[in-house]
Amino acid sequence: MERLNLRRRGEILETLRLNEVDADYPFMLVQSQADSERILEAALAERDVVVERGIEATSIRIEGGFAHVGLTSASGEETVIARTVLGADGAHSMVRHALGVSFHGTAYKEPWRLWDLELDTPLDHKDGHNHGSRNELLRLLTSSTGVETAENGIRNFVPG
Repeated sequence: MERLNLRRRGEILETLRLNEVDADYPFMLVQSQADSERILEAALAERDVVVERGIEATSIRIEGGFAHVGLTSASGEETVIARTVLGADGAHSMVRHALGVSFHGTAYKEPWRLWDLELDTPLDHKDGHNHGSRNELLRLLTSSTGVETAENGIRNFVPG
C-alpha cells in the first residue's frame, strides 16, 4: 500500500503518502491473518511440529526448569511439560500474567472486529482507506496488488 487516505463522508481529508518516505520499504504491507497462520504452520510442519487448534492454556507453573501447562479442550483437561512456552495470546495473556511479565503496550477496552474479505470496490487498490465518523472508524487495507503462488503452495503478496 502506497498511500493511506483519511476520509469523512466519502471525501478525502488527507492523504499520507507512504511511497514518498525515505526508507528501504516505502510502503505498508498487509497480510491476512489466515495467510500468516498458513505460512507459520507450513514452517512448523517442516520442523515436525504439529499445530493443534481448539485448545486453551488455563494455567502455567515453572518447576525444575520446565513449564507445566494446564490445557483444556473438547476432549478434556491435561497437563503438558515443556522446555519452552510461547504466549501469543494478546494483551490479556494468561501466559504473561502467570509468569508475572508486564505488558508495555496499550490495550483497547472495546472489541475490534477484523475481517479478511475480497471486495469489489472502485477504491484504488494501492491505497488504504480510513473512513471515520464521530464514534466509529472503518479501515480498509488492501493486502496486495498481485498474488504469486510459490511451489510450496504459499501465497506471496506483491506490493504495488
